[in-house]
Amino acid sequence: MSDVGGAQTSGTVSIGLLAQVFPAAVVDAAIGRADAKELRNRALPARLMVYFVIAMWLWSTSGYVRVLRQLLAGLRWAAGNGSLRPVRVLAIW
Repeated sequence: MSDVGGAQTSGTVSIGLLAQVFPAAVVDAAIGRADAKELRNRALPARLMVYFVIAMWLWSTSGYVRVLRQLLAGLRWAAGNGSLRPVRVLAIW
């Protein structure tokens, strides 16, 4: 998962495909069944954290920050319109 010349890489696209394989409605339903919905609107909502956990499992040799950056880029790619709210990578700490 590396950026080459600032271009989107296969890692970014692969992570973006997570959003297509696991649509938001499916992830939200799983969060609801687990009664794990966030109580307040946070920088890292429950849905994003589900995608983050899956991405960490898929790319376990990469660090948290790298995976989160790629995840955010991939989800922006999947949204196609940049509608994903900006998130600071340091929010995971």
